[in-house]
Amino acid sequence: MRRFYFMLLAFISLQTVYAQNPEIKGVVTDEYGEGLPGVTVSVNNGEKGTITDVDGNYLFSGLSTGSVLKFTYIGYEPQEVKIQSQTVINIQMVPSSIILDEVVAVGYAVQKKVNLTGAVESVNVTDLLDKPVGVTSEALQGVSAGLTVTRSSGKPGDGSTLRIRGIGTLGDSNPLVLIDGVEGDIDAVDPNMIENISVLKDAASAAIYGSRAANGVILVTTKRGAKNQQIKVDYNLHMGWQALTDKPKFTDGYTYMVMHNEAMRNEEKKELYSAGYLQEYLDNKAINPDLYPDVDWQKEIYTESGFQQRHSISVSGGTEKLSSMAMFSFNEQNGIVANYNYKQYNLRFNNDYIVNRYLRLKADVSLKKTGSDTPYDGENASSGIFYGVNRAAPIYAALLSDGRYAANALGGSNTLANVHARGFDKNNQHSFLGRFSAVITPIEGASVDVSYMPEYSQSGLKKFEKPIALYTPGFEEPTYSVPQKSYLEQRESKSWRNQLTAVATYQKTIGTHDFGVLAGYEQIDYRNEWLQGSRDNFTFVDYPEMNSGSLDNVKNGGNAEEWALRSYFGRVNYAYASRYLFEANVRHDGSSRFAPGHRYGTFPSFSVGWRLSEENFLKNIKPLSNLKLRASWGQLGNQKIGTYPYLSTVDLANMGFIFGGNPVDGAGITRMGNSIITWETAETKNMGVDFGFFGNQLTGSFEYYIRDTKDILLNLPIPGTIGLSAPAQNAGEVSNKGWDLNLNYRDKIGELGYSIGFILSDVKNEVTSLKDAGPFITGYTIRKEGYPIDSYFGYQAAGIFKNDDEVKNHPTQIGAYGPGDIIYKNQNSDNVINADDRVVIGNPIPRYNYSINLALNYKNFDFSMFMQGVGKRDVYLEKNAVWAFYSGGKVQDWMVENRWTPENVNASYPRFIANTSHNNYQASDFWIYSAAYLRIKNVTLGYTIPKELLRRLSIQNMRLYVTTNNLFTFDKMPSGIDPESPAGDINGYPLTTTYAIGVNVSF
Repeated sequence: MRRFYFMLLAFISLQTVYAQNPEIKGVVTDEYGEGLPGVTVSVNNGEKGTITDVDGNYLFSGLSTGSVLKFTYIGYEPQEVKIQSQTVINIQMVPSSIILDEVVAVGYAVQKKVNLTGAVESVNVTDLLDKPVGVTSEALQGVSAGLTVTRSSGKPGDGSTLRIRGIGTLGDSNPLVLIDGVEGDIDAVDPNMIENISVLKDAASAAIYGSRAANGVILVTTKRGAKNQQIKVDYNLHMGWQALTDKPKFTDGYTYMVMHNEAMRNEEKKELYSAGYLQEYLDNKAINPDLYPDVDWQKEIYTESGFQQRHSISVSGGTEKLSSMAMFSFNEQNGIVANYNYKQYNLRFNNDYIVNRYLRLKADVSLKKTGSDTPYDGENASSGIFYGVNRAAPIYAALLSDGRYAANALGGSNTLANVHARGFDKNNQHSFLGRFSAVITPIEGASVDVSYMPEYSQSGLKKFEKPIALYTPGFEEPTYSVPQKSYLEQRESKSWRNQLTAVATYQKTIGTHDFGVLAGYEQIDYRNEWLQGSRDNFTFVDYPEMNSGSLDNVKNGGNAEEWALRSYFGRVNYAYASRYLFEANVRHDGSSRFAPGHRYGTFPSFSVGWRLSEENFLKNIKPLSNLKLRASWGQLGNQKIGTYPYLSTVDLANMGFIFGGNPVDGAGITRMGNSIITWETAETKNMGVDFGFFGNQLTGSFEYYIRDTKDILLNLPIPGTIGLSAPAQNAGEVSNKGWDLNLNYRDKIGELGYSIGFILSDVKNEVTSLKDAGPFITGYTIRKEGYPIDSYFGYQAAGIFKNDDEVKNHPTQIGAYGPGDIIYKNQNSDNVINADDRVVIGNPIPRYNYSINLALNYKNFDFSMFMQGVGKRDVYLEKNAVWAFYSGGKVQDWMVENRWTPENVNASYPRFIANTSHNNYQASDFWIYSAAYLRIKNVTLGYTIPKELLRRLSIQNMRLYVTTNNLFTFDKMPSGIDPESPAGDINGYPLTTTYAIGVNVSF
């Protein structure tokens, strides 16, 4: 076993410090009396050191009287013992009950939580590890107040949308994610590699990142090896299976035809299915399904288990000089639909080397490889697999009894054939990310960190579509061949990013005064280039390579873009008696995206704090452990405005001309530039209070903030006679006002430990200015002053017409309508319902995001339950989601049960209509539903095997667990529609529930 350890970390040379007798030995135990492995035992503040073994034992020799032993371990209070005449010193560690000394990652540094004045929240990483999620971003849901995580797709490999304190701009609203100081994708990091996560929510905490931080910052710090640490091996296994969280319940074939006849009668049209045929269908569907099909398309398509697995193995250790951490992880997810697969490989090395007391070196390398396979065009909104499974009527056959794919009336498309035989989409990515740092400490309290961070990424896309033969029962020749020709498209993309960062810091304490200064320089340059080509009409469809395609329709294209950012930044901290706190930040950013003369922007912030609990008049109040007031103001910029919008666009690819009957290449300006375009600016005011009671058993915080974003880029209308696309202008303004509440309580009764955490946050979004332009209407959404971004827009429904009298006495509506149809409100009293009667009818931005986290531990058992939800959110649904018989589609059970009929005039659903341009299918609040929900997001039960049973196997720790994600959901959505699903149609990959088992082992 020792040889095995040595081979895994041959690059680490460990040194355990032993001197001559006399010796000191002992055992270090946890609060339950169990031996605690991995406790750092140092002498005289690090002069010598070792760590405890698997049973908590340690041994020192050659120590002199008066030396001080210090015992430290994460999550426990440090303890010190002065050596007198003892030869045995046993220590029982005490769990840390005070969180004020917790160190939190902030911009380019770390700070004690007690000294923070900005809105910074540290995420408990242990909350992430057991969740059976395919991507790290999903595990962040509900773990931080003000951080909204929306996962609207269950597709393998798909990430979640992250928003910090709402949507602050009309463009890109994604927060900046930094992984060990380098911008990256949080889903590229295995959860087991993460040491801590900090969420910077206000301008005071994020201003140090300037123009990149307008939407907030998420700092991810990965694990590292520890000094004087014996070789440690950790292995984590996670395996799970998936099922749909919910799915629509469609009628069978007979009911479909009966209801369709009713819809035709309602339109005074001829019924399609006679009474004779309906009886014939009932008599024969069981014995002749080819001619009388009754197909459950969901059962045909959702056939897979959605098996997923995640493995990670890490090796860490350290000597006096060198400490290292290496981790390899593999993550695989299969879909609930055949031919969906995602694989991700990660390899990371983090190394620290102490050259001498003045110089430390860091070398971190991360390699990632991903691959995603799906059926061809599977997510297409109007022809993809999930569009088809929710649209294809049960009377259309999927597979004939002889194994051939069946033709049907939906334009020849067969969703089952598309899954298995239409072709494929393959996406892959390879990336390298490095961080090479030198940290110089010329004098006590000062340091200079110079880091070079290169990144290279290469991605590829290969899409191949081939014809599928579809047959009608009784015929040998295909009825359709869809598509008529095969088609191959390939695209290769490469990107390079270089980042150079230099940061100097100085910390000094003079009596009760603590000073801190930080100054830095950063430069980033980025370039991306891509090339693509396509051919069709492949002679050999089983050989989908470009050269085997026809030369008749060859296409190719390519392009490149680049940009650069240069920044200077600084920070000043001051604390008096750890009681009065002050911090100021400033960043001066220059971006190549703007025209000369407008490239630089300066973004300052100021914050103050007052620790009232340190005042004499509050110090003796026993229940009070901590009380701090905070206030901040700051500005942030946004440069995510496109590459070079200040320049006019010249099109070289699509501007051909004809001269003398011959085609000639040409060029032309297609978009106006705006040379005075400049930064978007977000200004944030934040007020907060942090508190703790009963020895910090109860802790929490409350924050109120206002974020105003100005000079947002808009494409305002220009005269059509100009003949060009409108340029971007600094015209929009958006305001977000909200608050965050965070409460945590933990205690212990005998051997039962328990904790409960509660998070609640809210934000009100409003477009405050469009410079008198607009409103901008797109489909059923609108951007209008005084309302949230992309509010729902349409008619207000006033119920359903019960009879002819109500129809006659109401203003004229749209098209043909009558009893059983939706009533629209006349907003302007002109006695006619038209586009002028449309108003804002709903808010798509979630409000009152909340979560509850319960945890219990008893002896070797642990249990946790995590609940998450949204208190208020509107969602607009249409087409196959809620419209019966949409575009030849089918009908759901709940629609049949609630539809209007002459016998049920008080119905909640309108009469059935098969015409999709009908009065009923206008955008209106009749189709807006409450997407508020409470979801039991995660339940986990774990058991840690007693150490005495593991001792002979040289195992330090082993924990087994079972867990489930998205177990139950309480909501008021239509049957089968998940409340986290996006608005509109149900044409995307559905969300899933996961059941999993796992094991964590440490050697």
